[in-house]
Amino acid sequence: MKKTILSLMLMVAFLPPFTASGQTYYDFALAEIAGLSSNSIIRAVNQTEAVAYYETATDNRLALIDLSLNVREIKLPRNIFVRDIRVSGTNIYFCGYKVNNQLMTSNEGIIAHVSYNDFGSSVVPLTYDVIDSNYVSVLYRLAAYYEPATQMDKIVAVGEHLYAPPATGCIGMSTPGPYICGQRAVLECDFDPNVPAFSNHTGVYTNVNVPHLEYVDEVIETDNYIAIVGFDKDEDAISIHPCPKGASILSSFDTYYYYPGTEYDGLSFFHGCVMRKDTIAIASLSLNTPTPTQLFETRIRTFDLPSHKMTTSQAVYLGTDKTEPLELVYMPHYQKLVMLMYFQFPPNQYNYTFLHLKPYSPVPYTAKGLYESGSRLPYTSVDRLTTTHYISTGGDYWFMKDVTIDAASTNCYKVDNVDINKVEIRQFVKKTFNYTPAIPGIDPKSDNLQVIVNNAFIRCIKQ
Repeated sequence: MKKTILSLMLMVAFLPPFTASGQTYYDFALAEIAGLSSNSIIRAVNQTEAVAYYETATDNRLALIDLSLNVREIKLPRNIFVRDIRVSGTNIYFCGYKVNNQLMTSNEGIIAHVSYNDFGSSVVPLTYDVIDSNYVSVLYRLAAYYEPATQMDKIVAVGEHLYAPPATGCIGMSTPGPYICGQRAVLECDFDPNVPAFSNHTGVYTNVNVPHLEYVDEVIETDNYIAIVGFDKDEDAISIHPCPKGASILSSFDTYYYYPGTEYDGLSFFHGCVMRKDTIAIASLSLNTPTPTQLFETRIRTFDLPSHKMTTSQAVYLGTDKTEPLELVYMPHYQKLVMLMYFQFPPNQYNYTFLHLKPYSPVPYTAKGLYESGSRLPYTSVDRLTTTHYISTGGDYWFMKDVTIDAASTNCYKVDNVDINKVEIRQFVKKTFNYTPAIPGIDPKSDNLQVIVNNAFIRCIKQ
């Protein structure tokens, strides 16, 4: 379901209370920024600030927002669209695509950098690399971390290169996910903030070698690994590449692990997050009963990367309608997963819902779901701000929320119960495939961008 709406929503809560604009907020605060879009992304910079991306009718912007509702924005070129953001120290990286024509048939993937300090400058130097459209059309997930050996940041991104139309019927941009037209790609490069510039680019396609077809969807940074997650079409199963940090990701990419019996999990884009150390959680839309009546559910599984084991498995029953998870974040203090998803909740009413899942609890159990009733605009992104609080964005608000608060709010959000059931835990199979490196054409770019100051105002609070 797609919506074209102009506005932004970020969400967070803080205990003990924080003060903004002369008022005190306890449970959560909603701040509205006029004229923003539903296609927004948010990532925490530190425990009091977040960077968000949103699109207006006239331009696209990055916004640095703090708990006092101060907003400083960077105006991006109109033909650059962001699909993910990651923060490494004071360096902010994003990936997405650059539009070259109105038909969107020759888009180029991009990896870009701005500094945290740029949000206080009058002129912002944007450094970005354009990946030739003959190689990658869009990059949609990103990981970034500091590598002590090189004293540079390592960037790993996954994306897609569309086949040229009309040979396969592919026209324009397509939604990431299995069973669609397009070659999947994994790229890596380094960034030296002292230059500043990207370097040492390399990459592979994961579904170009027929009959081997693997559709990579997600990249997750843990303490010691970069995990590349996808769907192995040959085996009809979830696949995970646990690539150790400290070396080229692609040097260990040929060996990966798939999980037989997960054949009905490849119905949507895989979404994941790091939990503890080298444990990750993966969620996807799944087919519970293939025939005669198709019943769908969202499955959430956890994996230990060093041992390759699937450690827990849970399911949210959805019924006959296809809904899907959007993003996951783990709250270590309470050992809960917060999953943002589009959900039929309550019956016959669809909402963008935050489920507070307990991955280490015995199943079945009942989870709390926080949702917005009425005609509010959709949430699209969630991230962890502290060990106890998460943030979200989408629609026309930013929103801060304490993960332990489950009481319903008459002004903003409601809470209901969701049944969580068990899905069978699957054993891994090790697999090796010779991926042929394909180095993409790179065109370094730089622009000086405009900085804008925007003032948010309070829309709804609970005290």
